[in-house]
Parts: sequence; structure tokens; C-alpha cells
Amino acid sequence: MTNIVFSDSAKHLARTRIAAMPAYDEPTQAIVAVHWSSGVRDNRRGVEGEVVWDVIEPPGWKCHVAPWLETADNPIERHTCDIDGLRVLIVGLESAANSTLFVDTIQGEFTVEHRAI
Repeated sequence: MTNIVFSDSAKHLARTRIAAMPAYDEPTQAIVAVHWSSGVRDNRRGVEGEVVWDVIEPPGWKCHVAPWLETADNPIERHTCDIDGLRVLIVGLESAANSTLFVDTIQGEFTVEHRAI
């Protein structure tokens, strides 16, 4: 079983970002998405013409606030859970089986720590 825990600072950051979201014409609700990212890499040519790979974003668990377009056949409750008043979408739970995902903040950005049980 996977548990997800938000620190007080992460809950505050999520609520602040939700409050700052623009209004949409469609019936949307804000969600906090916690998901696995395989990372982002890019390549370039070095001075000798060799291929040099740069890590733009390392792989790991990520968290962000996003709008959820709600429709009659796609209700938010079907895909999210309520954690302290935040609608949370968790994607990639199979990668976090028998663990805890701890969402916190560092320098005003979300961090997610995977802790095996």
C-alpha cells in the first residue's frame, strides 16, 4: 500500500498556487498531481564533435498544481483522493508500492521523497 503525506509547507504552497490559477471557461477544478517522471535529457555536440548528454531534469517523483477539466463521464472523484482538502491525483503508483511519498517544499518548489516501508 502506498501512503502520501504532505508537509504543512507543501499544503500551503499548493493552496497558494491553486488560488493564483486563472479562471477557465470550462468547468475545471484544481488538482495537485503527484507523478513519476523519467526525467528529461538533451544532447548536443561537444568541441570535438562528440555527443554530450545533458540532464535537464533528473528522474524522480514530481508534484505540481494543474487544472482538471471535469465532464459528466470523467468526474474528478473517480481519479483523485482528498488529502486535507486538496484533490490529489497520483500517477504511477505501481512504482511506489509499499512506500510513502512525502511531499515537501525547498526554496518555494515542491519536492517528493520516496520512502520505502
